[in-house]
Amino acid sequence: MSNLPVMVGIADVAKDLGLTHRAMRFYEARGLIKPDRVGTNRFYSATHIKKLQRIIQLTRYGFTLAEIKKGVTRRDLIVRHGDLLLEIQRMEQARADLAGEIEGGADE
Repeated sequence: MSNLPVMVGIADVAKDLGLTHRAMRFYEARGLIKPDRVGTNRFYSATHIKKLQRIIQLTRYGFTLAEIKKGVTRRDLIVRHGDLLLEIQRMEQARADLAGEIEGGADE
């Protein structure tokens, strides 16, 4: 039995990760991932797929592709977490203010 990684085509990876082919090619063009090639076909190993999953996760946290390519550290994650907490507090205050206006019957 071979220990070679199983290679998966772009269509299957895109479907499994909820990405478009275009997004995957964009990540490749930006140097975030380099799939194996056979002719014009792209193939992805488990390592490639894990990297794509991490890219998706970090973009959901608000990191740019340039930041991801540079490398996101634990400290970067801590700072982003703090930024998100501050944004949540700001939004909760705005929601409370708006609810107060609605309850107060403010019409203009």
